[in-house]
Amino acid sequence: MPVEFLGIAGTNPARAELPKGPGLVTVVSDLEPDWQTWHAAREQDLDTDYGWLTVVAFDWLPPAPGLISGLPGKWWADNQQASVTADGELTLGGEPVHGETSASVPEAGSLSWLLYGDRLAELVRRGGRYAVRQRDPRASTRRGFSGVPTYPLNPDWVVKAYYTPYPEPERVEVSTARDDLRQHVTAVGTVHLALGGSAYELAARWGDPLFSANGFHPLEKYAGLIRHYRERWKAYGRDPANAVVGAGFNGLYVKKTSQEAVEGYRPIFDAFMDSPGARHNQLPFQTLEEFLEGGSVLVGSPEQVIDKFGRYQEAFGHELSGVSLEVAGLPEDENRASVETFVTEVMPALRTSYPSRVWTEA
Repeated sequence: MPVEFLGIAGTNPARAELPKGPGLVTVVSDLEPDWQTWHAAREQDLDTDYGWLTVVAFDWLPPAPGLISGLPGKWWADNQQASVTADGELTLGGEPVHGETSASVPEAGSLSWLLYGDRLAELVRRGGRYAVRQRDPRASTRRGFSGVPTYPLNPDWVVKAYYTPYPEPERVEVSTARDDLRQHVTAVGTVHLALGGSAYELAARWGDPLFSANGFHPLEKYAGLIRHYRERWKAYGRDPANAVVGAGFNGLYVKKTSQEAVEGYRPIFDAFMDSPGARHNQLPFQTLEEFLEGGSVLVGSPEQVIDKFGRYQEAFGHELSGVSLEVAGLPEDENRASVETFVTEVMPALRTSYPSRVWTEA
């Protein structure tokens, strides 16, 4: 089972494994190339249109409609959802917002919700409260970015650590980057290590299981990550066949014929290409045809969708699948018809061809 060490930034959960009882935690790493790869990817991620360098504001939403500096409209939230009223200045999925619109996210989740020009209003939920985080691609912090300064890589920071599990998981309160927010995590044990002549104890929590979102890039990019996951699983003496993988599919539009599906999805793709998510993730596809061929979206006739799902299953060997059923910008009746076709003509074939150990009929 992967582990995360609270307080150790940059630990790769797939590279750390805990024994069943107290013992040594070994982190397998080719230090120099691993660090260089991570550092380059980190700098690239920071310098994207909606990366962390573009954050310009963070506002908790009030219980009654109120103003937010930098954004039009009136904003508020209750325990269930966040809402805003606007007169067309904000857009949702490429369409102007006239009147009220609402959204919700789970605790610790976020949503690229609305745009004001190219400024993103990102909805987040922290500590049971809703807030809007604003991201501006033209932020001064991004314009002045020339790279993250670093110290020389020091192999002395690669140390042995010992892990002691708790009898039962414990809920632990931790501080955050904001003085007005503390969060809770579930800790499962203590990691003991020595560094520079001093002893340290760090709380540990389980890392996330592997669920490949594969929403923005070609199949092979995510297949490589899954292979790495299984290789590390095997390296610690576990059967790779027991490493459960989940996969996501970024959109669904099923019609009786391929031609109907492609032409119906074309305006959806055009709007998606201009979305904050596509820009932030540097979508490599330029045309709808490239996206349908290389991306994970399930668009086509029932037979085509079954075939594409099979290609992903062959590459990933996944047993859980997440499919985005609600397509932004698609008329409700079209969306409903697509889902009904998927349920009646596609899902039975998938269940027969690709049984799952972790998802069975009740």
